[in-house]
Formats: sequence, C-alpha cells, structure tokens
Amino acid sequence: MYENRERGKEYLYEGSWVNDRRKGRGVETTKQYTYNGEFEDNKRNGKGIYTLLLNPTLKHELEVEDKRVQEKLR
Repeated sequence: MYENRERGKEYLYEGSWVNDRRKGRGVETTKQYTYNGEFEDNKRNGKGIYTLLLNPTLKHELEVEDKRVQEKLR
C-alpha cells in the first residue's frame, strides 16, 4: 500500500507497480472517492469503477483514456 500526501492530494493506492509507477490493476482511495480499475504510467487509464464516498450506493463504470477525462471526474 502506498500513501501519498504531496501537493495537497491525499490518497492511498494498493495494486500493481512497474518501475515505481502505478500500472495494471489497483485501487486508489481519496476522501471523495474510491477508484478500482486499471492504471497506466501512474494514472487512471482503462476500465474502472468510481464509488463516491459521500453516496456509496452511487457507482460509475467508466473507461478513462486521457488526463482530461480524469480531471473532469475528480
């Protein structure tokens, strides 16, 4: 498990690593959401499920292909 607290972004990550970068399947958890899905080059990329922690019954199944899409979902 990896805990990141730099630049005001706090999250926990548990999953696959390649060359000290997130790659493959993993789970990223922040105060706002949990993302369980695919990572590439240290970013969410591919298929995954977001669960909003304010409303855990609300889940979004998404396919993320670029950083612009990721930023809109935060």
